[in-house]
Amino acid sequence: MIKTPCTSPIQQLVMSPSGDYLAILTRYTIYIALVPDSSHLSGPDTGPVRVKMHHLGPTDHVAPTSQSTSRAALVSALWHPLGVDGTCLVTVTDDAVVRVWELSVQDRYSFSEPKLSIDLKKLVDGTSQEQDFRASKFDVKHGFSADSFEMEVASACFGGRGSGMESGWAPMTLWIAMREGDVYALCPLLPSKWQPPSTLIPSLSVSIVSKSAVIQNDTSVTEDKRRLVQQQFQWMADLDNQDPLVIDGEDEGEVPKEIYKRPAKPGAIPKLQGPFELELGMEDDDIDTLVTDIYAIGPKVDAEELMLGEEQDLDIEDLEGLSLGIVCIVTNKGRVTIYLDIDGVEAQWLPQKKVLS
Repeated sequence: MIKTPCTSPIQQLVMSPSGDYLAILTRYTIYIALVPDSSHLSGPDTGPVRVKMHHLGPTDHVAPTSQSTSRAALVSALWHPLGVDGTCLVTVTDDAVVRVWELSVQDRYSFSEPKLSIDLKKLVDGTSQEQDFRASKFDVKHGFSADSFEMEVASACFGGRGSGMESGWAPMTLWIAMREGDVYALCPLLPSKWQPPSTLIPSLSVSIVSKSAVIQNDTSVTEDKRRLVQQQFQWMADLDNQDPLVIDGEDEGEVPKEIYKRPAKPGAIPKLQGPFELELGMEDDDIDTLVTDIYAIGPKVDAEELMLGEEQDLDIEDLEGLSLGIVCIVTNKGRVTIYLDIDGVEAQWLPQKKVLS
């Protein structure tokens, strides 16, 4: 039994990939517990265990008071699939704000302020990277906006698990489902330091270089498409020029970890893609049907493209996963709809500067 400082009902528990942290969510607050050593399970003391806990975002994730009733509720807390040693947590609130936290027990401030915050209501109307898409502080008053209603978040999830066998963009794609039915994606959403599986960077490099070569002399390619490929090429060039921090594995035979920095260009905040055209299959009288959850599975890596020009070969039949990504939407009427992501989601950014018409 673990004692918590929560004063309202716990709604969700989310264990970090490494098993070191436990995120404890109420409707408005979130606490990060340092998971005690498993020796407590067999110890003679059977009383409650008091563990070290941090209130995450004490000015961002706070319960409303009599003086302030406009707090945003938590809808999702997700450990980033590419976070270093499972220490990056992404929180999403119902007012369409995404926050990226990079936690360190040696730095208490890392539990107080997110490394990155994105207000999707600002980003949906964004025209260039020059704009400020950061979330406003809680005491800032807002006027009425249609986006406030249409962009009430129901749930969010990542499109991948950080496996080396899945498409490179999948684990850095955040899918966001709105209660009214719209679905959006952010790609690439990364912490400032991240840990890719061994196949991720090579597979993306092959894909981006191939696309860049194809559009060089193709006059039919639109300016938007050309800009997108150039931005992806710039992003990949930043990675290629890095000397990653290499950390040897603790156990003998363990593969060393390579830690990369998030590319500075084109930018830390990606373009908000969507809303995607999805049919929820609702009947005419289902006017009160609302989305409650979303779950995505990314496609497996294109092994043939990855091994192009390499002497060694990869047994494609041994690769687990789907050839296409899928997105599942759940509604409050108990309906589950499964969509095939035929086109796939890739990295996109807004133009560096506003395009003059």
